[in-house]
Amino acid sequence: LALAGGGFWAYKTFVPQETPIDKNATVASNFYQAVNKDWLLKAKIPADSPSIDSFYTLDEDVKGKLKKDIKNLGEGKESSDITGMSEFITFYKAASDYKQREKDGLEPLKPYLKEIEDIKEGIPIPFGYDVGTNAENTSQKQIQLTPPSILLPDVSIYKDEASKKQYLTPIETATQKALEMLGYSEKNSKRIVKEALEFDEIIAKYSLSNEEMSESKNLVHPKTAEEINAYSGSFKLYDVIKGIMGRDLETINVPNTKYFENYSKVVNQDNFSKIKSWMLVQEAMAASNSLTEDYRLNFQSISMAIMGTQKPISKEDTV
Repeated sequence: LALAGGGFWAYKTFVPQETPIDKNATVASNFYQAVNKDWLLKAKIPADSPSIDSFYTLDEDVKGKLKKDIKNLGEGKESSDITGMSEFITFYKAASDYKQREKDGLEPLKPYLKEIEDIKEGIPIPFGYDVGTNAENTSQKQIQLTPPSILLPDVSIYKDEASKKQYLTPIETATQKALEMLGYSEKNSKRIVKEALEFDEIIAKYSLSNEEMSESKNLVHPKTAEEINAYSGSFKLYDVIKGIMGRDLETINVPNTKYFENYSKVVNQDNFSKIKSWMLVQEAMAASNSLTEDYRLNFQSISMAIMGTQKPISKEDTV
């Protein structure tokens, strides 16, 4: 099983595609095929997945058992004394009530979009924070100050015009269509998407690549309150986080110092309209799995185009 773990992904990636599966392969003639040929002959890539391997199979098995357990809990066939389980089941039932979702349409999202549209002054502050392990003392937790995620899988794609167009085209098409479904005019939808993508590329200039983030040592930069507040001349980032947490924090880790050291180049009055458009697009995309099926499938077209899958992920797998 471990040897077959690379599955079709490894086969499609590392074995030239003009080379067919050799049923008579030996360790001497083709080591990879000899070891994995039984699995290779039987394995089929699912239509809604770009690859298959032993981890995918295990994940599907676990997912199937989890669905069955939740269904039984929801129907009262099983019970659980886990704290919060009743609230979880209530939420799950609401999230999987597809008839009600179709009845509600896209209206539940519109108040959140209006809240963004109604920002008339000041500057929205795109940053995030979460709780992670303190790399300098793993027995402790630590607040991490992070930049927002970009729309593309990696910042390096923005540096290659051909790849950039390949990835951005389905994103541009789907987000514009989504905004029109939400009631925005074609002209306004195009403007919002254009500005959103322009701002996303500004963020990408100061974001870390996947390769850079894979090096843990590059992500440890504990900063004091004074250092974090100095990142922006417009507002105090540390004070915002302190207000949310309700207490003082000795240090906050900043994995990507490049972004925050250039914060004023990203978040400024000149970018005000672009930031709002970017927030509208992000909000529209984030709600894609919670509304109508047409709306969900519109955004599924992005992952299908990027990953090369033949069919979208089922709605049951997105709850």
